Amino acid sequence: MSNVVVLGVIALVLAFGVAIQIGAQQAVYRRTESLARIEANSQSLVRAMMSGQPWQLGQGENELTSAERSELFAEVGAGLVGTELERLRTMAETYDLTTLIDALDAKRWWHRLQAVSLAAALAIDDRRRPQLLDDVHPSVRAAAVAWSGRVGLATTAGRITDLLDDPDGTVRAKAFAVLSEAPPDTVSEDLIRILVTPRNRQMLLAALHLAASNQHPALAKQARMWSTDDDPEIRAAAIEAIATEGSQELVGLLADGDHTVRRAAVRGAGLSRKSELSGPVGCCLYDPCWEVRNAAVATLKQMAAPGALVLRVFSRAQMMDRSAD
Repeated sequence: MSNVVVLGVIALVLAFGVAIQIGAQQAVYRRTESLARIEANSQSLVRAMMSGQPWQLGQGENELTSAERSELFAEVGAGLVGTELERLRTMAETYDLTTLIDALDAKRWWHRLQAVSLAAALAIDDRRRPQLLDDVHPSVRAAAVAWSGRVGLATTAGRITDLLDDPDGTVRAKAFAVLSEAPPDTVSEDLIRILVTPRNRQMLLAALHLAASNQHPALAKQARMWSTDDDPEIRAAAIEAIATEGSQELVGLLADGDHTVRRAAVRGAGLSRKSELSGPVGCCLYDPCWEVRNAAVATLKQMAAPGALVLRVFSRAQMMDRSAD
């Protein structure tokens, strides 16, 4: 290969690199301008929504594209309820923004994501919502989960529970968050299904943690069988779920061979609010693991008079041991 050809190749590579760099800089510049326009409109939109006064989209340098309008309303509407949400919906309809939700069927995933985010922010349901939980792109699936949490899980609780095993971590986290905030009776049946026949360890642990926050008696019953599992992390998670139901299991687990399980059992005793556990928890004040000892002190402080008595006896014993030395 001649030197001329080599130099030509090098020049092309350099030119291509420069073009990529310039393109990236231009993209950042365009996005910065876009965010500035959205922010300018956001401030006036929030003021109008809170006051109930009419609102007009920015003009001139603050004029928004349709995608920016969708982003604006999705950002402002997130978490709104009641009168403010109704006002925002009215404003969206005034500017035909609700028609942007038709992009739920769009070929490009980012268009579907914009549509899902807007529908979620405005709390508008759509028959296509369940199918978007199976979207090929994880960002769309995660947004569809949040959308379901916004409008209700009546028809999608089972599918969202299955997403606890999604290959994408963001989708799994979003599914967990939505299920943890759902009414207990809405998700208990699907969580029981997972506890009875879990697909894998990850899904089982998620279901046990959800059972703990759900506090449904039927979930505690199913979680109890995992309190004797060989895996200490699973035993510890099961303790959270049975804390308010099973005194006997907690007493046995206070002497578990794994310190994480003992610590969970101590904390579970505190959640149970059962004064008869103050004695067994008091024994954990002598545990070889400092984390267990600290948890025991905190739990005994939650147990009112019985816990206070155990702590006083322990304190006196410590003082006597020091004086004997």
